[in-house]
Amino acid sequence: MRSVTGLSILNAAQRQSFDALLSPLPTVSLEQVNQRARMMSRMDRKYVLSSDQCAGILAQLPDETPVMSIGGALSQRYESVYFDTCGLDSYLSAAYGRRKRFKLRTRNYLDSGLSFVEFKHKGPRGLNAKTRVATEFHTGVPDALPQADWAAAQLQRVGVDTAVYPHLPSNRWHSTLTHHFDLPAAA
Repeated sequence: MRSVTGLSILNAAQRQSFDALLSPLPTVSLEQVNQRARMMSRMDRKYVLSSDQCAGILAQLPDETPVMSIGGALSQRYESVYFDTCGLDSYLSAAYGRRKRFKLRTRNYLDSGLSFVEFKHKGPRGLNAKTRVATEFHTGVPDALPQADWAAAQLQRVGVDTAVYPHLPSNRWHSTLTHHFDLPAAA
C-alpha cells in the first residue's frame, strides 16, 4: 500500500520553520508521486496540530520517508475556491457526517501554474473518490464555475441538481510526505 500525507501550512513564518524540519528528508518529484501513488480514491483523515506536535511526529518518521520537492521547494502554494448550493448542502452534509456528501472546488497550484476543477464525494466504505478536469489557470474567486458542464454532470451523479456558487476561498502552503514509497536507487 502506498499513501500520501499532506501537511498544510498557513503562513510564511510557519513555512520557513516547517521547511527546516523537512530539509533532512530525501526528496521525490511530483512526477514520481503521480506515477506511483495516484491517490484519486483514498481514505482521508485530517488533523490540526501545533508546530511542536508536528515536529514530534516528523521526528518519529523513518529517515527514508521522502518529501515531495518541486523546483527545490518542499512546500507548495495553492489556492482553492469551494462551491456550494444556496442551502449550503455540501457544507452541512460534511458538518453532520452524512454518508452521501460532496465537495466541488477549483484548485490552483500557484507554483506550477496548474489549475483544476475537482469533485470529491464519499464512496463505498468511507472512501473519497476524486475526479478532476484541467481548466485555465486563474487566481482569486472566479466569476463563474469553470468547466460548468462537467461539474454539473458530477453533481447530478450524486443527486444534486441545483446551481452552485463560490462560497469559501482559501490560500495556503502544502507539503506532501509519502509513505511506503519506493525511491529510485541512488546512482
